[in-house]
Amino acid sequence: MEPIDVRNEEYKAYDAEGYPLHLDVEGNLVVITDRQGDGCQKEELERDLRSFLERARTEVPGVGGMRLEDLIRVYVEEFGYAI
Repeated sequence: MEPIDVRNEEYKAYDAEGYPLHLDVEGNLVVITDRQGDGCQKEELERDLRSFLERARTEVPGVGGMRLEDLIRVYVEEFGYAI
């Protein structure tokens, strides 16, 4: 993640439970400062992960019916890092 992308609000960030995280830039670093006050958005995160995995053309069957925990596991297995 590049500071310019964070400034342009090109990314969303969540914790593993679906709470939105606040991304900020300090100098040339991207930092996560805290949870945003929007409440849990688990369904939105699940939808975003499913959409990304489908667009990335992963060969994982059943993505459409996976729970958040499984979607995160698949993402990390496929791409080697958390979002």
